[in-house]
Amino acid sequence: MDMTLSKHVYSKKSHTHLDWLTVVIKYRSYQGLTNKDDLLDDLKQFLSRYFGLNFDSLDIFNMKHGIYKFDYAFSFFDGGAIVGYNETKFMLQFSGRGLESLEDYYGIDRFINYLRLCTLNGIEWTCSRWDLARDLYNWPRTYSPDTVYHERRRGNLVGRVMYYKPVPDSGSVVRPSELRGYERELLLGSTLYLGKNPFQLRIYNKLAERYRKTKVAFDFKRWTRWELQMNSNKADYYFQKWIASGNSLEETWKLIIKANFRFVVNHSASIDKSRNRSKLKTAKWWSRLIDTNDNWDKAPSVIRVNTASSRHRYYKSNVGPHAALRLNTLVRGYLKNGVSVEDARELGKTAFLHELDEMLPDNAVWVNNNRALFSGSAWNDLDSNLTMINTETGQIYDFDTSV
Repeated sequence: MDMTLSKHVYSKKSHTHLDWLTVVIKYRSYQGLTNKDDLLDDLKQFLSRYFGLNFDSLDIFNMKHGIYKFDYAFSFFDGGAIVGYNETKFMLQFSGRGLESLEDYYGIDRFINYLRLCTLNGIEWTCSRWDLARDLYNWPRTYSPDTVYHERRRGNLVGRVMYYKPVPDSGSVVRPSELRGYERELLLGSTLYLGKNPFQLRIYNKLAERYRKTKVAFDFKRWTRWELQMNSNKADYYFQKWIASGNSLEETWKLIIKANFRFVVNHSASIDKSRNRSKLKTAKWWSRLIDTNDNWDKAPSVIRVNTASSRHRYYKSNVGPHAALRLNTLVRGYLKNGVSVEDARELGKTAFLHELDEMLPDNAVWVNNNRALFSGSAWNDLDSNLTMINTETGQIYDFDTSV
């Protein structure tokens, strides 16, 4: 694919958004309910009453093996939302895709108001995971994971969180020295971790990550994500403070960042000896990150260089032959988040069909023409090897053998 873009000025943008949310709600079913189906019906009534979810209009997938410590589970929003439950509590888990679907369904703000309603009615709940991301589009390389890594290595981070992963993960992509500018940026995959569970700031090259997954060039010179991942008590503390404050997500991201991190200019010997961090001057690049406001009221769809017709051609020529690879990728994502193998396979297929539904104008025709891609045989060697498919014969090959 030709990755060359016409020369033009890239405007600097940023956008703060939710990327993951898990809440656990204490819940006691009506006495005497021990049957799985009765528990499910009772929970659906609760979710309808307190969270406005109409399950008559939602496609439900009942997961056979539960999730985490919950005996039972089901998903909706094409696998983007998972509910795990038992007789005493239930979990609502939204991935980034699930949050997008929730926004389309009735809006994140309305969901937050439902959580407030639970509190007012004496229903206890906690947030067990909260990912809050800020995307920086076309910002200077100063804000890349590699540059920030070197600043930390010089000792210029003086915040509360000092731990960092010693070496950025540069991936296995070969970066030819002759590549420059945008084409090189697409291959510069790296991730820097500041802090560790339950509180971590993850900085990575989102442009390269998306290109590796989709082979679609985006109309940005650079795209860096600064993402806070908070778990357990940290997630609950900051999430509860956010919904009580009424602040925007952007303001909240800045407040959390400022409370835990600060980058300064190079130390002087006298200040280092006195151990007086307050005398260290904050780096200008760090101040600009904190002081610059998002300039999108609502993030539009990410602009792609190619057209609808070229996306269609791309799916026919590239996605079709390697659909099993994409399915395996989706399944591994669910496995990573506690879903059983059997349920992960079904959720992966559902998510893949959802992707097709969004991307292809004639997706029904495409799926029917490639029905063999969704046969059970595509899942051979799931736990050890990836698979590929011959679209002419429908035969599944072991990935290592096929290449």
